[in-house]
Amino acid sequence: TVKYGNEIYPNVGIRFKGNSSFRAGGDTLKKPFKLDFDRFVEDQTFHGYNKLNFSNGFKDPSLMREKLAYDLFQKAGVPAPRAAYARLYFTVEGRYDQEYLGLYTMVEQVDQRFLMDRFGNEDGLLVKPDRLPDLVGRGEDWKGYERNYELKSKKKTSDTARLIQFIKFLNDADDAQFAQEIKQFLNVDSFLRFLAVNTVLVNLDSYLGTGHNYYLYHNTATGQYEMIPWDL
Repeated sequence: TVKYGNEIYPNVGIRFKGNSSFRAGGDTLKKPFKLDFDRFVEDQTFHGYNKLNFSNGFKDPSLMREKLAYDLFQKAGVPAPRAAYARLYFTVEGRYDQEYLGLYTMVEQVDQRFLMDRFGNEDGLLVKPDRLPDLVGRGEDWKGYERNYELKSKKKTSDTARLIQFIKFLNDADDAQFAQEIKQFLNVDSFLRFLAVNTVLVNLDSYLGTGHNYYLYHNTATGQYEMIPWDL
């Protein structure tokens, strides 16, 4: 049960999130969480949001870096999640009574609501690449891509085929073809802004470094792919 002021939301799904941020929490209660408001109650939202993420800022004594980073992406014109601050209190009957967990960064989920809000459509392919040195090919069949390109939308044959075509183009096109055709596949302006902000922030736990913590979305209105930052 989630309580916010006088508002009560029953049967909300909750789980731990993160990797290093979860492990760094140790024996403390200040773990990173994901709340899923319509996991068990159909169409239940929190002020329009289906899912919210709560980052514990385990490496940031100021608790400002992630919030400011998301704000900077937005100011640079990059589609990025909204972020705000939240104090969390935890009750477990017979064990904890309004136990203060601490101040968290509350981050919007990249999901269908996010896509509709930013792009005006949510029927394109959404993937979360992970542990890739770049957008590398895995053959002609989608099964070769599933491990490193995690689907976050409903599988559509045309969309996966388009992504394979895009990745093949990136890896095989010569310089002249690349310059002439890249805008058919990618929102180049937004991508350059994405790279610029990541560089300014020295955010190496993303596309520029470890090859994860970002989303790739096929905007069906433009036919172009968009990169969306994540986990700052």
